[in-house]
Amino acid sequence: MHKIAIASKLAYRFYTYLLLQHTLQSSFTKFYNVFLYFNTAHPKKQTHIPKICSKNLLTNKCLVVIIKKTNVRKEILLMKKKVFYGFGILVVCFMIFMMGHKLFSGNQQVQASGGVTVYKNITIEEGDTLWSIAKTYGENYTGSTRSYVNTLLEINNLSSDEVQAGESLIIPIHTGAQ
Repeated sequence: MHKIAIASKLAYRFYTYLLLQHTLQSSFTKFYNVFLYFNTAHPKKQTHIPKICSKNLLTNKCLVVIIKKTNVRKEILLMKKKVFYGFGILVVCFMIFMMGHKLFSGNQQVQASGGVTVYKNITIEEGDTLWSIAKTYGENYTGSTRSYVNTLLEINNLSSDEVQAGESLIIPIHTGAQ
């Protein structure tokens, strides 16, 4: 008689467990996290713990179901909020890194080219070209000869690098503090 009562009790609990699973699957607004543990219980987390013995009675293990009621929409919003803030922090860190890199690389360029640029007015003589002027006056220029020629073209509003004898040009002379 005692064994029959235990078997019917186990069958009832297994039936309630199946009903609980069906209820969980049909719920739309509320989601139930079901944590399954074997022979363990967490008293602080549990609201209702039905113990259901496993189908295989030879294992002699009972299944402990801990049900925690949560709101899916709230969980999704919290997750999105964490992702948004995490991405924002990542962007801010990247910007700080780039600003620091820009500041330090800018200081190195200023120190390397430290000096004064003086502008001088010269008259073109017979046989002079912009390239020969760039080689003569662009000794202390930090860039290449080509960039110095481009600077001369820009300062004097010239469209080509051909110059005529007797023309007047403004040339930058970079005096470096050495």
